[in-house]
Amino acid sequence: MLNDSEIFQETSESRLLLRLMQDYFDLHPHARDGLSLSVFRNNDIQPVIAAVHAYLTILSKEPTAARKNKRYVLSSTRRIPYAISVTLLQNPMMIPMSQVG
Repeated sequence: MLNDSEIFQETSESRLLLRLMQDYFDLHPHARDGLSLSVFRNNDIQPVIAAVHAYLTILSKEPTAARKNKRYVLSSTRRIPYAISVTLLQNPMMIPMSQVG
C-alpha cells in the first residue's frame, strides 16, 4: 500500500503522461470542459494517478502577475463543473492469482 506522498510522486512516466494531457488541453478548446482518459496498465497505476493529480493542480493554480497560467480553468467562480473520467484497463491474464478472488 502506498501513502499519499508516494502515490502522487512524480516519475518520468507520470511527467510524460502529464505532458500529453497538457498538449491535448492546448490543442483542443473543448478540453476546458473536462477530460476522459482510458489507460491500459498491467501493473503499476501510480504514474497515471500522479499525472492526473498534477494536471488538476495545474488547472486550479491561479495565475499571478509574475506567473501566467493559460490553463487556469478551475477557479472558485466556475459555474460549470469540470468533468473528469479515468478508466484503467487491465489484461486479466496479467493479474496475479493471489488477487483473483
